[in-house]
Amino acid sequence: MRKAVIAFSLVLVCTQVSAQTNEEKAIKKTKDAIDLMDAGLIKESIKLLEEAEALDPGKFMYTYEKSYAHYIDKDYKGTIKILEKLKSHPDASERLYQLLGNSYDLIEKPEKAFDAYDEGLKKFPNAGMLFLEKGNVYWEKKDYGKALPLYEKGIEMDPAFPSNYYRAALLYANSDNPIWA
Repeated sequence: MRKAVIAFSLVLVCTQVSAQTNEEKAIKKTKDAIDLMDAGLIKESIKLLEEAEALDPGKFMYTYEKSYAHYIDKDYKGTIKILEKLKSHPDASERLYQLLGNSYDLIEKPEKAFDAYDEGLKKFPNAGMLFLEKGNVYWEKKDYGKALPLYEKGIEMDPAFPSNYYRAALLYANSDNPIWA
């Protein structure tokens, strides 16, 4: 009787393992890929994310994470190529536009970065992170007069997003009127 119970349990476990859906397998691969990214193994991570895409095509998460892996690997053109195609996905978020704009900025195409941030703001008008990133482009150019209104608009539109407060405070602290900081 004991052997029968063990055999039945073994068959049940094997059935459950083989019954794992493609989506579940893809999610597992994605989690493993993120762990690899965190460990600095970017190429290996991208390979797993491509496997996840093949198992469960059309999901935003796998492709977005792959674009982020390219970004970490400083392959900004690869990031842009992926994200430009992903913009029309129904699950696209303000983070996509942030990463896209940042990628354009890092390849020294600030006008394209602004286009990406503005496109994101049309879809997500309260996205404080996009106001922050637009301000940061001006910050890097030392055009603080254009950066500050963007940080302030980000505070107005998304008061819970803290980075706009920080950047605005830094600008005020270094201004002729540091009392505002």
